[in-house]
Amino acid sequence: MDLSVEIRLEGLRRFAKERTGTVQGHLTIEGFADGPFAGTVGLAVVAQRRLPYDFSFVATDGKTYRFRGRRPSRFFELAEPVTLLPMSLYDEAGHEVGRATVRFDVRSDLKKALRSLRPFWS
Repeated sequence: MDLSVEIRLEGLRRFAKERTGTVQGHLTIEGFADGPFAGTVGLAVVAQRRLPYDFSFVATDGKTYRFRGRRPSRFFELAEPVTLLPMSLYDEAGHEVGRATVRFDVRSDLKKALRSLRPFWS
């Protein structure tokens, strides 16, 4: 599974209240999906000690699927070299049809992610 992600925070006031952002990007799962996805990500790392995410996409069979997950988080674990993001895959009826664990290598990917940060004002 290959995942490229863009997270947007829709204004500081809204973020301070809701602690969520929108997420979009491109998802490739060989033989299953290759296209855009969109959803939300929770960013209340310190207050709630979790990072919930929820996004949907259309697979190559034309059906809409949804990945949902939640990574328990402790502030000091953010420096771990590899971050694991457990996810469950749901079909259009809301039935769990699969699970995945996405591995994010902080040491190699964090520098690229930080360079990609772009503030925008609406």
